[in-house]
Amino acid sequence: MTRLIAFLLIFPFATAMAAAKPAPKAPPPPATDEVKDAYWTAASILAKDFDGATLDAKTEAAAQDQWRAFDAYVSRAGNQPILPYVQALDPDLSATATALTDQVTLLAVNRLSIAHVAILQGGKVRATVTEPDCWKPKGRPCTIHWVVKLANDEEGNPRFLFDAGYPQQAGAAGGNQISFWRWHDGRAELLRSVDYAVLADGEGATLDGEIVRIGERQQWSNFTVCATCNGRQMVHTLRITPTEIADLGVAPSRTSEMDALDALLSSQYDIVAQIRKSWPEGKPLFFSQMPQIDGTSICVAPDQLPSLYFQIARNGAQVRFISVERRACM
Repeated sequence: MTRLIAFLLIFPFATAMAAAKPAPKAPPPPATDEVKDAYWTAASILAKDFDGATLDAKTEAAAQDQWRAFDAYVSRAGNQPILPYVQALDPDLSATATALTDQVTLLAVNRLSIAHVAILQGGKVRATVTEPDCWKPKGRPCTIHWVVKLANDEEGNPRFLFDAGYPQQAGAAGGNQISFWRWHDGRAELLRSVDYAVLADGEGATLDGEIVRIGERQQWSNFTVCATCNGRQMVHTLRITPTEIADLGVAPSRTSEMDALDALLSSQYDIVAQIRKSWPEGKPLFFSQMPQIDGTSICVAPDQLPSLYFQIARNGAQVRFISVERRACM
């Protein structure tokens, strides 16, 4: 009986205590990462509005915001391996890391045909490559093809080069740029840059020791080169020395016959005067068919004129015209 009375006295008190105990709190929301959020906000704008080739005011601002957030993110890497750390932010980033010194690393990244170059020192982004126009981004973004560390200059400053291409929406030919830099007093300094045109499967730029060769696709004065044609094929050569990036000039064209014909059509010979009578004034010739060239003749069939058959004589790279007649190409 005594136990029953005690139970009856205690039970209401215990029930009241249980009812007064506060309910457990909901777990706090996960902390946001402002740097990552800023990166992905900008990346989402680019994914929606960037056409793959040109930047307008909106997408240019988004690109700048994206890379600003990227630099802030990378500066938090500390001693972590940098490439896995970059991939953890965005698996769609294509990145390469090049050591300039024991303490300085060049980080080049591409995303959606927009390149960014950050230079890290002591685990922090100390500088970005912002010149020339290819890198700003300002209307014409770049995609980096390859990066190479070059021999230091005579003062011991690290040097490097980029080969990059301007993206475009269509066409077989595109614009590229190769640029040479040095790291000096905490800054990336531009030494030289060369813009050049090349077919999608063209030779482009190559590095062989201290020599850089750039396969360029140029135009003639009197002919229009179709989008998929090789055009006037030139090789621009530069030499990397301890003191400079020396320009050795452009070698003679690999298309000497067409060069000679171009020069002929720009001359004042009688035969040219006859040809020009039926040649639309001020307009270059356009060829739907490739010119036929052998060791003794050139036959061209421009769209605007009857076919022209030239007999030629060669002396090495020199071409001399002997005669010309209106005659169908074989």
